[in-house]
Amino acid sequence: MRTLHRRFAVLGCLLCTLLLGNAAPAAAQTANSTVDINTLTHLYEAWLQDQSNEWINKRIEDERADIRKLLEADIRTTLGITAEAEPISQTEDILRSQERQQKIVSSIEEQLSEWDVDLDLLQTEEEKVYLDPKTKSGATKVPFATTESHGELLAKRAVIEERIAVLQSLLPIQKDKLRKLSTREWQIQFQGIFSIVAYGLAIFLVVLAERTTRKKLLSRISDANKRYVVTKSFTAFVYICTGMIILSSILTEHPNVVTSLAIIGAGIAVALQDIVKDFMGWIMIVQRNIFIVGNRITIENHTGEVIDIGMLRFKLLEVGTGDPNVIVLEHTGKSVSLPNALVLSSPVVNHNSTSDFVKAEMRIVITFESDRKKAEEIITNILKEETEEFYQAEVRQQAKRTRMYYLSLQPIGMKVYKNIIGSGFEFTLRFSVPIGLQRTVISDLATKIMDAIDAEPSVELAYDTLRIIPTPPGSI
Repeated sequence: MRTLHRRFAVLGCLLCTLLLGNAAPAAAQTANSTVDINTLTHLYEAWLQDQSNEWINKRIEDERADIRKLLEADIRTTLGITAEAEPISQTEDILRSQERQQKIVSSIEEQLSEWDVDLDLLQTEEEKVYLDPKTKSGATKVPFATTESHGELLAKRAVIEERIAVLQSLLPIQKDKLRKLSTREWQIQFQGIFSIVAYGLAIFLVVLAERTTRKKLLSRISDANKRYVVTKSFTAFVYICTGMIILSSILTEHPNVVTSLAIIGAGIAVALQDIVKDFMGWIMIVQRNIFIVGNRITIENHTGEVIDIGMLRFKLLEVGTGDPNVIVLEHTGKSVSLPNALVLSSPVVNHNSTSDFVKAEMRIVITFESDRKKAEEIITNILKEETEEFYQAEVRQQAKRTRMYYLSLQPIGMKVYKNIIGSGFEFTLRFSVPIGLQRTVISDLATKIMDAIDAEPSVELAYDTLRIIPTPPGSI
């Protein structure tokens, strides 16, 4: 008899389920309406009567699947989750999207926490109301109950479980979107730095290619005048085109950059004008090859050898004698650091611009009675022997270093000039010596010439003498 009553109860529940199930698959009107759990409640009531019924289990699974689809659409609409993200390029759009995505993630996490609490409450209620033997027998009364039947509780719990499942499936996707937005924001923020590096690298490559072309190709033009014109025209063309291409690219990518650059440039020019001048001076030194490390230069009242070139300052190893009447300069052991901006406003004398040699002179006077031709032969031979290699090196260096300039004069080799003075016949020796070795070379020359003249009896050096001629007493 009990089995018969149970079967009739199951049939009644199934009939109600069929009637309600045909009305609506999930018993809901719109995506924003509350889920109707009547169908699911009747299904669970029937399931409690016969848990092994496969048809009921299948209907419960289908109903929960429909509820899950409805909940997912409802949650997506409520939170404003779109299927595909629109492309974002501006920093302001990225920040707004990131803020909105952060709210979505926080909302999902809060809802998960709240629904977990509701699920625990239903679990507790089921254990105390519907599963506790004392409560079923009436020995213990439950002070509260949120559901009217066990089937209703199971239906509510199923809806919460489906909602939690939907939220848990959406959370990783939304966190991934938030991570991508954060990465995109970082990329856009540092895109300016990347662009500066790219432009800097492009400029460096252009400068390298331009200088290589000048030195390797244009320097081979034999005619000095043509070489000078072609080199200047090529350099101007390359840098003008490079500047126009870079400026056009910047204006295309950042249309409003002109205003920004004007404001930033004005601020930098006022606040860091000295540093800007030093940096521009460094560009002039490097690009125009005003001087390099190792050159001896004179700028304002400083003379020295360049030992370091920085972006803001260059350093000289000072040379001098302390005596303004002495032409030969020697190292003083002191270094001086000067701002690069000096090359923009002060003349720079580069003693190594054409070669590493300077002209030096040496004078020798012989008596009128000496063999002038023999003396000239001795002096010429020794001078050629000691300084010919300096002259050849000077010719090679000047030919190489002046190919970018219009220079028609060639260095003159060693010369011996002659003159008549009051004390005798004067020879003036003019020859090339390495910069900084003038005294050393002259000293070696003087030693060898003196030795050669001492060995030649027909040649005597002249020198100022004082003769005292006695006169007879009473003479005028």
